[in-house]
Amino acid sequence: SVLFDTGAHRDLCRDNGRRLGVDWSTVEAICCSHGHFDHIEGTVPVLEAIHAAHGTRGPVPFYAHPDLFCDRGVRLPQSDGIERLQELPTPDEIRAAGGEIVTNRIPTCIADNTLLLSGEVPRVTSYETGFLSSVVKA
Repeated sequence: SVLFDTGAHRDLCRDNGRRLGVDWSTVEAICCSHGHFDHIEGTVPVLEAIHAAHGTRGPVPFYAHPDLFCDRGVRLPQSDGIERLQELPTPDEIRAAGGEIVTNRIPTCIADNTLLLSGEVPRVTSYETGFLSSVVKA
């Protein structure tokens, strides 16, 4: 099975999975839809649960956009300041918990070619411009 996003709070996905009787040993990969904290914050505890349930398993693929780990912020109105957005788990934290980070901008098939990750979806519409105050640092 593939887990899509891990939620907004560090322990929420793992704890809810336990309450629902999820067999973490069956999770073969984690996919992160995009780089907002409410989609990735639970990644480290979930990886720990997968490894605890499986025992001697190798790294769990963690699929994400290459820009997922860029610093993000918002320009403050009427000042030169920038406020950082909530920090995400770092690549080192994900690796230490047993994740293998796999990034790609193009469509990619995973899970024995049963699931297609769309890759980067460009903004091509006039109404989807993003937030003008957003700042991304590579």
